[in-house]
Amino acid sequence: MGRRLVVPGTGGCTYRRADTKARIGTIVDIAKGDGDQLLCTHTPGKLAPNTTSGIRENGKAIAIEPFDEQSGPYDLFAHAQLPSYRFFNYDWRLDIRQSGQMFWDFLQSQKDQGEPWDVVCHSQGGLILLWAAKLAVRSGVKFGAYVRKVVMAGVPIYGTVNAVEGLLVGADAFVGAHVDKSVVRSWPSIYMMMPQWDVGLPLPGAQMFLNAAWDDADLLPKQGEVFDPSRHVDTALLARAREWKNERATNWLEPLRDTKGLQFIFGENRRVRAQIPHFPSLPDDSQADGKVIVRGDSLVPLDTTWTMLPNWVQRESTAFMVPCESHMLLCNERPVFDKCESFFA
Repeated sequence: MGRRLVVPGTGGCTYRRADTKARIGTIVDIAKGDGDQLLCTHTPGKLAPNTTSGIRENGKAIAIEPFDEQSGPYDLFAHAQLPSYRFFNYDWRLDIRQSGQMFWDFLQSQKDQGEPWDVVCHSQGGLILLWAAKLAVRSGVKFGAYVRKVVMAGVPIYGTVNAVEGLLVGADAFVGAHVDKSVVRSWPSIYMMMPQWDVGLPLPGAQMFLNAAWDDADLLPKQGEVFDPSRHVDTALLARAREWKNERATNWLEPLRDTKGLQFIFGENRRVRAQIPHFPSLPDDSQADGKVIVRGDSLVPLDTTWTMLPNWVQRESTAFMVPCESHMLLCNERPVFDKCESFFA
C-alpha cells in the first residue's frame, strides 16, 4: 500500500501573502472581495510569473502564494485517517509546466521517505501529474517508482470549453464570486486548458489555440494597437498554450503504464458545453442535445474525454461515472472517496 496524496483542483488552493504569511483566502473568498488580487504579469519565454497579484503597496506589487490549508471541496480526504492523505499545493493560475516541475521535484525529494504514492488528482491536478510523469521519462526513470496508483477525478485531460468561457466573460468561482475577464486573461493555465477537439468552427485542428479564432472574433489587438486585457486575450499566453499543447501531443498518458493502476472518475449528470459553433457567443446550456451540450460534471465532457483517450487506457484502466453536485465539489461526493479508498487498498 502506498502513501496517499491529493493533487487538488482550483478549489483546493488557499492563498496567503508571501511576505507576512497572512492568510488571504480561497478563490471564492478572493472573488467575493477584490479579484484583482489574482492578477498575474509575465515575460514571454519565462515560465514563472513576474508578479502574482494586482494589489500594490508602496508602488510595488505584493506576492501571494498557496499554503497548506485545505478547503471544503476536499473535506473527506483532508479528514481521512489511517491512512491519512497529504496534499500537494500549487498555484493553479500559473503555467502547468511550472507546477508540474514543482510536483516532480516534490516526488523526487520524497523518494527515499517511504513507499511510492497513491495519488488522487482532481481537475488541473491531473494535468500537473501528467506533466511530472513526462519529466520523469525525460530524466530516464520510470514514473511507477514514485507513484503506485493514480485516480483521475474530473480531469480535463483534453481541455474544457469552460476555459474559453472564462477568457470571454470571466470566471464564476461560486455563487456570488466572480473574477473579471481582465484578470482571468492573465492566467496561463486557463489558455492551456482550452479544448483540443473540434468545437464547431470553420478552422482546422484544435481551433481555440489558433490566433485566427480569436482574431476573427475581434479579441486580439490590431497592428499597432496597445493590448487591453478588458478587450483582448493575451497573444503571448496563446503562444505559450500552443507550446504546451504541442509538447504533450504524443504519448501523453504513456508514462502511467509504469504504475500499478489507473482509474478514472467522471461526473455524469451535469450539462457541459462541448462546442461553440457561434464563437464568441456561448451556446445556451439549459438543455443537453448530445452534441453542443453534453453530459459531464459541469466542466469535463464525459464522453468527449473518454473517446479521445488512447485505446490502451480504455482497455487497461477502470472508469466510474457518478452523479455530482458540480465539478468543483466532485471530490466531496462520498462515492468518489469510497472508490479511491477501495482502489488503493
